[in-house]
Amino acid sequence: MTGPEVDLVAAYGYPLPITVISELIGVPLELRDDFQRLTQIVITGPVHPPRVYVDAATDMVTLIRGMINDKRATPTGDLLSDLVRVHDGGDSLTEDELTSMVFLLIGAGHETTVSLVVLGAHALLTHPDQLDRVRTDPELIPAAVEEVLRYDSPVMVAIPSNTAGDVQVGDTTIPAGEVVVPVLSTANRDAKKFERPDEFDIARPDSAHISFGHGIHHCLGAPLARLE
Repeated sequence: MTGPEVDLVAAYGYPLPITVISELIGVPLELRDDFQRLTQIVITGPVHPPRVYVDAATDMVTLIRGMINDKRATPTGDLLSDLVRVHDGGDSLTEDELTSMVFLLIGAGHETTVSLVVLGAHALLTHPDQLDRVRTDPELIPAAVEEVLRYDSPVMVAIPSNTAGDVQVGDTTIPAGEVVVPVLSTANRDAKKFERPDEFDIARPDSAHISFGHGIHHCLGAPLARLE
């Protein structure tokens, strides 16, 4: 028996993360669709004409600064109100830093989680044996989340970096001044690290992926993404 077709992103993947991050930060209900639309353009910048990207980023900054002014006038007990209080208390955040922090929290705080939720649903639906295991034993859900992150991470590559000096990786020396693009999805399928790396196995004992980054670059929102 089959039902009507459903857009998994619009109907399932999007509503939860945008609602959670908006409630956490304090984004008014009437602005959430605007932020979601603008974030998609900013994150996928290279596929859009430069003017479209610049306009979207500018509009986001304008909306965020408008929210900052509103929270300054009327604090509402959310994260943005707390950040404004830190800024106005002369602590450590400049106006630009405050704006950038909120820009990052709204963008990275929901878009990647939308992808994680949808990729997880897709992985389970295309691996019915694994879906049956989750349904039979809900205690496997945390392990299933980790395996989704390893198997089909919503972030495939990390931000390009420049080497400050010569870097030795195995038998290869990357000279200073080179651009390095870490491919997280490849690392997560490394046969030297994982047995049967191309198999989706929610009970995998070795799912130590790097989908949330590593070290000082570990994702600040990882616990929230896992919970969602």
